Amino acid sequence: MDIGAKFKETAKSVLPVIFIVLALGLTIVPLEKVLLARFAVGGLILIFGLTVFLMGVGMGIEPMGERCGSALVAKKNLTLLLLSALAIGFIVTAAEPDIQVFADQVKAIFPFVNKTAFTFAIAGGVGIFLLLGLLRTILNFPIKIFFFV
Repeated sequence: MDIGAKFKETAKSVLPVIFIVLALGLTIVPLEKVLLARFAVGGLILIFGLTVFLMGVGMGIEPMGERCGSALVAKKNLTLLLLSALAIGFIVTAAEPDIQVFADQVKAIFPFVNKTAFTFAIAGGVGIFLLLGLLRTILNFPIKIFFFV
């Protein structure tokens, strides 16, 4: 893995957001210069940190995922493959911090909503649609019909 290429990729995705926020902070929504400077420095630190994080993911997690995925497909068991997609979709979504924050916000507005049930409902939906998307790909089912149904 080339750290320079990963840095360029990260900078290309983060810098436009930094520039837009800085432009807005200098024009339409004037902000203090100190605040803008802190934001710019924070953005640069974000680029460096995200680069290191993505390098770690590329070296550690991606190869593991590729091996697990290859082993799963090699079993040639459609049920196991679909259930794995459902489980991965559910677990990854349930563990997502943004979903937890969203559930907290919903609970604050609607106190009668059970936070855990809400989180599991979202995670279950993502898992089901990941399963359906994988099944659609395996069966070569047209996406237009899939969306229509």
